[in-house]
Amino acid sequence: NENLIYNNFVPTSGDAVKEHMTRFIEKTKKMSMMGIASFVVIALLLISSIDQTINSICRCNNKRSRIQAFTIYWTILSL
Repeated sequence: NENLIYNNFVPTSGDAVKEHMTRFIEKTKKMSMMGIASFVVIALLLISSIDQTINSICRCNNKRSRIQAFTIYWTILSL
């Protein structure tokens, strides 16, 4: 339930977050296929950047293969 998430995880700004998310979802319904593809690519690049930054902060030297990284990023995006 949306209200459970907004009330418990973001209680101080739940209404504002809910309003922005609702507006965002309404706008995505009007996106073209090119817009959706661009959105997915940008989201994957953002997740990749976050992953690289976290690995840099933690000084992790183990590198994942591109297929393994893509699978993880796609799973995160799907969730």
